[in-house]
Amino acid sequence: MDFARCFFTRQPFDDEIRKKLFSLSVPVEELADVLLDFLERERGMDKAATAELRELIGLAAKLYDASDKAEYANYLSHPLRVAASFAWCFRQVSRDELVLALWHNAIELGVIDKIGRARLGDWVCRRIATLTIDRAKEKEPAYLKAYYDAIVASGE
Repeated sequence: MDFARCFFTRQPFDDEIRKKLFSLSVPVEELADVLLDFLERERGMDKAATAELRELIGLAAKLYDASDKAEYANYLSHPLRVAASFAWCFRQVSRDELVLALWHNAIELGVIDKIGRARLGDWVCRRIATLTIDRAKEKEPAYLKAYYDAIVASGE
């Protein structure tokens, strides 16, 4: 399977699972290269923006590599897939939207202060806070309703 296709096609659910498993076997640096190349080539993102995204991906790699290599590899493939899905689905994607996709779990994983909130920006940090689910309450219907209502209300 061509791993570039892991990102940029919509498939039946079973195929999505195979793509996810396949992407876990590809070095995250290669996944990042595919995503950034797609953003430049297909979405017209300028090289300065993709260079900044590359730096943020590199920072994620360092943060997760410092604790546990296996965890970092599995973790980083997830936000790269989220960002790639977002880039594929929307013709116009902003820097902030891609940063949000790449760092959407930053609070839950305890790294948001290591990244630096100023580096991510207010818009991204507010949305990360909205997307951060309380794992202790995630099975409570009332909590989930309020959680999803907050996500919908935060849309622009």
